Amino acid sequence: MENSGWIKLHRKIIECGFFNNPDLSHFWIWCLLKASHKELKTSIGFQIISVSPGQFVFGRKVAAIETGLSERTVRTCIKHLCELGNISVKTTNKFSIITICKWDTYQKRDDANDQQVTSKRPAGDHIQEYKNVKNDKKIRTISIGDELRSSPNPDTDERKKRKKELDKIIGDPKWM
Repeated sequence: MENSGWIKLHRKIIECGFFNNPDLSHFWIWCLLKASHKELKTSIGFQIISVSPGQFVFGRKVAAIETGLSERTVRTCIKHLCELGNISVKTTNKFSIITICKWDTYQKRDDANDQQVTSKRPAGDHIQEYKNVKNDKKIRTISIGDELRSSPNPDTDERKKRKKELDKIIGDPKWM
């Protein structure tokens, strides 16, 4: 399975009964991350296994290593998540397949909505970038100017040196 991409994690997770249990919430998020987002076939030994979206091949020892939890804690987390109806487990003598119940609800794809947002985003980003550069110029000019004025009685050479630096910055076309 590829280890790239992202999952949706709704803020409602805070309201679920196990959020305050760090091991259980950690394991649940790990399950969401491990679950396939599309149909795929994988092989375990000489056996080809079809995995649907929301499912993943599971081994307790590997899960313990990947999550940093003990095997016993992994077993307990699986038991609790099954009782809560978050997952179901299909077990064989070599491996298990965990299915995230309501996978489509958790990871519903809004491709049309996402596309619309991304296509509008670049134009707005460029305008903001320009405004930030413009604001930076004002901030720099004011802060350097104030620094000159705030010096109690600076040496004339020091003052000329700072004024040259200020003129250099303001006159630099790259800075604008």
